[in-house]
Amino acid sequence: MLDLRKAELGISKVSSHLEAIGAQPVEAEFAFICDIIGNALADESAAIAAEWLEPKKAQCNEAEAIDNLAFMICIRLAFTQARIWEVTADSLLYEAPPEPEEVDLDLLSNFQNAADELAAKGHWLEAATRGETAGHTCTRCTKFKKKTKFNDWLTGPPCLVQATGKQRKEIIEIEFNTKAKAQTREREANINYDSSPETSLPKKARPA
Repeated sequence: MLDLRKAELGISKVSSHLEAIGAQPVEAEFAFICDIIGNALADESAAIAAEWLEPKKAQCNEAEAIDNLAFMICIRLAFTQARIWEVTADSLLYEAPPEPEEVDLDLLSNFQNAADELAAKGHWLEAATRGETAGHTCTRCTKFKKKTKFNDWLTGPPCLVQATGKQRKEIIEIEFNTKAKAQTREREANINYDSSPETSLPKKARPA
């Protein structure tokens, strides 16, 4: 039917199932004749397509039988495996899942243990972000780790404090001043040694 069309196809919302009352909707200007005819043709095309594309009843019955058989096989395997787990500790097919162990959690003690471990590492943490990644940064070593890597603060290396720019400047100035003072003392010691009486030349006698 679509191959034989000669007009343009389009999609529009129309009042359906008006063909049974004939020309009354058209005379009352409730609908256009082309919409009524188009809706009727669309309903007929849908019915024909459903009849052509619908699988045969025999195929549906065969697929349903296969699904039921597969389900029953799964149920039988489950009962067989459960019986093996119950009778013997060693499973011939699959290992039995581990039984869950009940653990009493003390949130306060766990929190205190984590705080003690963090203090032993020396990190001072504060919330921070790097781009769109949220995490924590250490104000002492300036390292950053995202939230999912928080355990690395506890299991990783201890904090190594990094000096700020002002602190590094003060350290350099102290080292420079210390070396300068040492060199000055060394020069003064050499001058005093050269001018000592034992090593100096004898002075000429003044005329009477």
